[in-house]
Amino acid sequence: MFKPLNRFKAIPQKHTSPWIIYLIVFGLTLHLTPALYINSSFLETIIAERTVGLIYSIASIITIFVLFFLMTKSLKKFGNYKTFIGTMIIEFIALALLAIAPSAPVVIIAFMVHFITTSVAYMSIDIFLEDGAKEESMGGTRGILLSTVAVAFAVGPLISGKILETGMFWLVYVLGMVMLSIVIFVSMMKLRNFKDPEYLKVNKEVILNNVFVHKNIYFAMQTGFMLRFFYAWMIIYSPLLLRGIGFDWSQTGLILAIGLIPFIFLDAPLGIMADKYHSERTLLSIGFIIMSLSCFAIFFAPPILNIFMWSSIIFFGRIGAAFLETASESYLFKNIKSNDLSVLTFFRTIRPVAYVIAPIIASILIPFFGIEGLFLVLGGYLLYGLRYSLAIKRI
Repeated sequence: MFKPLNRFKAIPQKHTSPWIIYLIVFGLTLHLTPALYINSSFLETIIAERTVGLIYSIASIITIFVLFFLMTKSLKKFGNYKTFIGTMIIEFIALALLAIAPSAPVVIIAFMVHFITTSVAYMSIDIFLEDGAKEESMGGTRGILLSTVAVAFAVGPLISGKILETGMFWLVYVLGMVMLSIVIFVSMMKLRNFKDPEYLKVNKEVILNNVFVHKNIYFAMQTGFMLRFFYAWMIIYSPLLLRGIGFDWSQTGLILAIGLIPFIFLDAPLGIMADKYHSERTLLSIGFIIMSLSCFAIFFAPPILNIFMWSSIIFFGRIGAAFLETASESYLFKNIKSNDLSVLTFFRTIRPVAYVIAPIIASILIPFFGIEGLFLVLGGYLLYGLRYSLAIKRI
């Protein structure tokens, strides 16, 4: 039976309550999600549609640099709590600039900062949560966290859909500032006594050994990347697809919100199931198959204004994503500790890497296949993911 590498030191410390982290991550996610699905359309008002993906790619490249170099240095010098609070203050300023939108260059820079700080914040959350979680219940812990995030994700499109009926994008970012203020306040009250672990060194050799040589972690990273590649295309291009069919912002927000319901109800039970039956491999495989079928359905569906049909397709795909997300995070975090910056950093760079690669590939494919054709390609790619889900070993 597979055993995690024995490379961590046991450091006595006062553990952070997972329930405090759940509360903070709910507010953190809710500040983000109303803007998440409209960012691409907002950027489209100041730059050409074909350039939107490029902005995401540039922001993602910068994010990778920040996570690998600045984030790890900040954690060692200032600790996770100060790094998190500082990141949230920078994010607040970026949202303020997006709200007032003084000029196109300022908006683009503010969006990039907003994109970067989000990745940094969730890496800090991983460290806070890992600090207080037990390995034998990691699936349930990550499942509850993902369900909490899902609730905020489901509410977000509904809020943005209603706000955008007024045509005022800036209100979405003001709402984000309000929610972020609450996150900062709660974090300062509840996390200020956090005791940092002795963070392990991060360099090329450590990353290669801990991520690429350790095949099971490598396979978990691959499944995580494919999931975030799926998210990148869905977040950037599904609103454009729905708007192109003729849905207004309120209808688009409703469809996307319905599609997120599976995460609310499935993540926690799936995490508990993974703990009890060590079933991550099976859950991953089911997830890949369902997500692939959903992408094929998007491609073959008639372009008609039918909220029920499109909600059902998106809903079905998110069932598969819930399987994949819960199982991949459960498997990965059962094999690492909060001080393993090499794996944590690499894991959090998966999202920006996906946002670099996905828009580039999409920009190449759109002239030949159209936006609808992107989902046919994505469906085939997800089926390839079975190669990784069937290769991992049970813990």
